Amino acid sequence: MARMWLLDAACRVHLAAHGAGPVQPLSPDEIAAWRTAAPPLLDRLWAHLRRTAGTA
Repeated sequence: MARMWLLDAACRVHLAAHGAGPVQPLSPDEIAAWRTAAPPLLDRLWAHLRRTAGTA
């Protein structure tokens, strides 16, 4: 669920950025940094989504 929520958010940001001009892809180092950070961030996002479920 957290990954799908994040994918939706990333797609919205990508579309908004693309409308503003050329999009520069992430460098290999930036991709590696995001992959390293992903597991704890996904855990925190899932905890947040669980806490806020039904409050919107």
